[in-house]
Amino acid sequence: MPVSSNSATFAALRFDERTGKLKLPRFTVQSPRSAARIFRQLMSDHQEELWVLALCPGKRVLGAELLFRGTVDSCQAHPRDIFRYLCQLNASSFIVAHNHPSQDPLPSESDWIFTRQLTKAAAVIGIPLLDHLVVTRKNHRSMAVMKPDFFRETSEQGPARNQGFA
Repeated sequence: MPVSSNSATFAALRFDERTGKLKLPRFTVQSPRSAARIFRQLMSDHQEELWVLALCPGKRVLGAELLFRGTVDSCQAHPRDIFRYLCQLNASSFIVAHNHPSQDPLPSESDWIFTRQLTKAAAVIGIPLLDHLVVTRKNHRSMAVMKPDFFRETSEQGPARNQGFA
């Protein structure tokens, strides 16, 4: 699902009407907090959305994309669509985030299950998942900080590994 211009309110982001994509400055994600700051500006408060930040070596942002939009309390997503986007951008690593309109930043059991699917797919494809964030209006939770072992199998693969991120 393409990003709408009214969802890109982060001051450094620009929406290109011609291409229908976000234009990003040279921005480097250095921590879960800096990633959450970007995602928070992009996400709706009214329904769950799953966004992806595609990163190049050095964790510079290549692109940000809204890939799934759900209802007030759920969002159906599939890893293949995430990896299709990442491969199109030639990403070397990525961060996913979704919001909880309930404003409870704690990951649900289904969030953990989906994250496990992503880490397994990332290990096979070779594009490491650095983090999965749950973002609310005022808070966020980094699943990589909460359970670093969850992310180890993809983060040990090369230069884009999760070293120092979470």
